[in-house]
Amino acid sequence: MAQVAPERLEVRLVPERPLTPKEESALAARINARIGHAFEIVFAYPPEIRRGPSGKYEDFRCELPAGT
Repeated sequence: MAQVAPERLEVRLVPERPLTPKEESALAARINARIGHAFEIVFAYPPEIRRGPSGKYEDFRCELPAGT
């Protein structure tokens, strides 16, 4: 998951199949409930998610421009 704008999160998934719109909506609702804030949530399906230098996956990335 990455924060790509002040009120927008991008959830990046590599599932066996893309989620249906209904599944995306349900997952977005669960994420917002867990976070406690109503972010706009968009889904992206990259071919892979790369590991960081330590060999681990990052759970969350802040990709906001500096000073935002």
